[in-house]
Amino acid sequence: MPRYAVIEEEIRQKIGSGEIRPGEPLPPELRLCRDFGVSRHTLRRALESLQRDGLITRHPGRGTFITRPPLVTQPLGGFYSFVGSLTQQGLAPRSITLERAVVPASKQSQEKLAIGPNEQVIRLIRKRLADETPLALEIAEIPYRLFPSLATLDLGDRSLYEALEQESGLLITGAAETIRPVVLSKEEAALLEVPSGSAAFHVERLTSAREQRVEWRRSLIRGDRYLYSVELPRTRSSS
Repeated sequence: MPRYAVIEEEIRQKIGSGEIRPGEPLPPELRLCRDFGVSRHTLRRALESLQRDGLITRHPGRGTFITRPPLVTQPLGGFYSFVGSLTQQGLAPRSITLERAVVPASKQSQEKLAIGPNEQVIRLIRKRLADETPLALEIAEIPYRLFPSLATLDLGDRSLYEALEQESGLLITGAAETIRPVVLSKEEAALLEVPSGSAAFHVERLTSAREQRVEWRRSLIRGDRYLYSVELPRTRSSS
């Protein structure tokens, strides 16, 4: 086996056996080169392979760390909420409100929520935590006329959808969602307590109560602690 492959396999075995645990750092590259008796080029080939497989995370200026397993696994294919998903997985949800304001609807808000140019929206920006681990940043906009009490309502750790249904009498019937990978800015990363430039999911959601759009939400979710999953049943037509 090439020398880099031997190094890669040895580190894999140490991770698999628990000798080095998730979140722990690997020794500095110069020390690893000395321990394995190889050049930095050879060592980096091994580390690059481990990084591609998601076993390690490399942070310039900080070092190389064993990747932590996902904290939350979110199945797709049906409507879900942050509070409900965490509770079902035995995690404690908590929210920190960073901003709440009643503002004129922007042109984009008008388009997304299908509202008029003179309407107002309630903009709610929150940091969401799971077992006190920062997990997501959310910006939600809701038509003010549908949910005026949200401007002053103390949500606590209650689901926004639950509060919306109870306060307005509307019944949430579904949502349309898109997910794409992004890189966090310095400010976003600081709020989520990860290094600048870390990977994240950008999730955009339009929530409806039958024909009425009730929420436009954009979320930044940590890519290292959140995992989306989906079941793919095989049908006769697909074969």
